[in-house]
Amino acid sequence: MIPKELFKEKSSAKNKLKRFMKRKVGKKKKQQQQDQVVAVVSDTEDEGNCSTEACIPLPAVIWSRSMTYLPASDFLNTLTAMSSNKSLLKEVVPTVIVQTRSILSKDLPPIQQTADISGLSKILFDLMACEDSSPKLRFDATSILSVIASENSKSVVETGAISVFVSLLSISSSDRDLCSAAVLGLGNIAADCRTDVMASGVIQPLLELLKSGKDLSIQRSATWLLSNLCRGAHKQDFCLQSFDTLSLLLSNPDEEILVESCWALVSLTNEDIESVVEANFCPRLCELLNHSSQEVVIPALRAVGNVATGSSVHIQVLLDNNVLPALLYLLSHERKLIQTEACWVISSVASGTIDQIQYIVDNANILPKLIQLMSRRAGDLTLCMEATYAIVNVARKGNATQVNELMRLDIVRPLVQSLDKDLKAKHTFIILNGLHYVSSM
Repeated sequence: MIPKELFKEKSSAKNKLKRFMKRKVGKKKKQQQQDQVVAVVSDTEDEGNCSTEACIPLPAVIWSRSMTYLPASDFLNTLTAMSSNKSLLKEVVPTVIVQTRSILSKDLPPIQQTADISGLSKILFDLMACEDSSPKLRFDATSILSVIASENSKSVVETGAISVFVSLLSISSSDRDLCSAAVLGLGNIAADCRTDVMASGVIQPLLELLKSGKDLSIQRSATWLLSNLCRGAHKQDFCLQSFDTLSLLLSNPDEEILVESCWALVSLTNEDIESVVEANFCPRLCELLNHSSQEVVIPALRAVGNVATGSSVHIQVLLDNNVLPALLYLLSHERKLIQTEACWVISSVASGTIDQIQYIVDNANILPKLIQLMSRRAGDLTLCMEATYAIVNVARKGNATQVNELMRLDIVRPLVQSLDKDLKAKHTFIILNGLHYVSSM
């Protein structure tokens, strides 16, 4: 007999996260870098003659009147030098805000260098929080704080920005750009400081914003924020509040919204499979396994796999929603990771009851395809072993008729061929026990 602990990972969604495609929390920031040039003010009318030192003592009137060009790093160094003179820094705020936002809107911006400028985050917060600030200045300040939060959430949280971000969620009708910047800021903060965001009372305004469906760009960002909030430990009432909204989002045809909604359900099924099943998400998740986009299929498949690690009742819900035909199709997918995930789900189904194993046997092409995949040692060892786990689970849990079907398919040969001196002991042990199960019937 194979010790039960060797099969625990087949019934543990948390272990699954460690083994396959663990998703890095998406932070909304740029991915490439260029050496950008930005305008700063000089004390001379001649372009190109401004040094960092010359720029420091200039009054605001000169900053707004006479401009020259410096690399982004030099501009930020100037601000760093000026940070010791808080009154001067406040004098030149409009120019500072415009140029800083210009820098941070470029590819791979110097976010940490910007965050390190003493006093800048507090000035940005004051502008964002002040309703009397000009709409343009307020939006720029909010955008800069949102970008800083993608790399240094703590510095933004310490200003008290979360509560202001939350208050801006309800102004989408009057200023969609400001609302969008606030959503991005909260999403970036939630990636590192989820508890702080949750404690701010964000849930209700966020759900109302999502239900409004007025602006696609905001809906996408808000869905991403919701997905980040669903990660990790969560309260039951938060799950119940978000279910209706998630159901609505899963019916949205937009690919990006579907992707983030499915990742939210991956997180929720890591913690509470029963609630997700009772909320009737499984039919739509099984349907999305046939989606044309891999980016949708991957989280939908992961969520389905998490459900399959639950009880036989949960497995039956998936079977009743025709999950096996979709999984059979994914076994031939061009992407090996998707094939591997599909094998894992089938392996979990094979850990169910004899009647549920019969569903696998009755889908005539599933077992032959699994045997084909487990025979491809030269291709991908992880995929081979996941297919092997599925086959061994059929042999371990199945009845004599079901095991005889494996024998008819000549399962012994690929099992023997899978043995290799380079295999981990655990894998070797499972293969040997698979041979034991099929030979003892």
